Amino acid sequence: MQYPLLELFIRHVKFLSGVDLEEVMFGSPKLAMFGVIALVIAILIKRAVRSPRTRRQSGHSYTKRRWYAFIGKTAKTVALACFIPAAFFLLVAAADPYIKRGVYEQRIPYREVCYVIDASGSMAFPFAGTNRSLAEVIWTSLYKTLAKRIGKNDRACLFIFSDSPHKIEDFITDGTVFLMRAFDAPWIAVGRLHPLLVLRGKVPGATVDSLEGMAFGDSPIPTGRIGIVGEGISGGTNLVRVLDALHLYLTSGGASDTLERGVVVITDAAVNKVPRAQLEKLKQARVMSFLVVVEPNREKIALAGGGDSQLPNIDSMRVAIGEYGGEYFEIRQEKEGETALMKVLERIDRKLPEYDILVTTRAERISLRPHALLISFAFLCFGCFIGILVEVEYGYNT
Repeated sequence: MQYPLLELFIRHVKFLSGVDLEEVMFGSPKLAMFGVIALVIAILIKRAVRSPRTRRQSGHSYTKRRWYAFIGKTAKTVALACFIPAAFFLLVAAADPYIKRGVYEQRIPYREVCYVIDASGSMAFPFAGTNRSLAEVIWTSLYKTLAKRIGKNDRACLFIFSDSPHKIEDFITDGTVFLMRAFDAPWIAVGRLHPLLVLRGKVPGATVDSLEGMAFGDSPIPTGRIGIVGEGISGGTNLVRVLDALHLYLTSGGASDTLERGVVVITDAAVNKVPRAQLEKLKQARVMSFLVVVEPNREKIALAGGGDSQLPNIDSMRVAIGEYGGEYFEIRQEKEGETALMKVLERIDRKLPEYDILVTTRAERISLRPHALLISFAFLCFGCFIGILVEVEYGYNT
């Protein structure tokens, strides 16, 4: 069982424990001194006007006898003791501690996961029972799922593919997700509107010329980078090429062949060819494959001319992924998208080991305030929780 909040707390404690106190400087020590004075005054006032421990409830007098039961007394002491480090770290944070011109090295655990997303023409077909395309369903689910990976420190990459693979640049899953720049990829549209290209306004009878000057979100479409899928540019589902490109990416640059990695392929599985050789190469490279199949629109695929060549490969893909050590998941209903992807990532967390990477941070000023605030907040929450339990159990029971 994983405890992300506890892991976060331990990580910040380790960070502060590794700081050389002689290098720590303070930006606002006067504020911390004011806080100390205010705290001392509050404690003195509290002791001066201490109230008796007798409470009246429903006409009955309650004595303090049960407060001195061993468990209750111990729990109360723990609750009160938590406020000491909470106040200490809060005052430290108020002083704005930082390290000047620091070089910080830290080993961060990570898993390496690559995402391969189908952007072929068949992904623009409506998802069964909805007015949304298959692509819109999977991208919406992917966004929500990746948001839950924040803090996992994944080393991630993203490929989109149709006839040709394109690697997304600046893609990370620990913070902001960038999906705006694909290296050497055309800005494409299927018919009037491609699922990955959101154009402003209606574009009836779209052509390359009419799309020039339009915008993708807030970014203008570059001149000469537009192709219309289905009009001789691109649009197939060539999983062979993208897995070859992925294998090259994972094994080039002196990458260690002892690392275990994962690849998540999201597609309608209406591929041009089942990539058996590529799945075998990935298996030999210690890359575990996870295939997520969004229910294809078989009727539209058949009408588009893929009935004989692509539809039989859907079932073949399901078999092939298991033959080469991978796992298979399905999205048959719109609401199952996020659930299926969460299951995949849970499998990845269980099956793929964590590795450590040495991260060196160079900065003019490394602030320690966030670490101190988090530790203070953790002690405060824990102390309040224990205090409430003690109050409920020993303060009101007669």
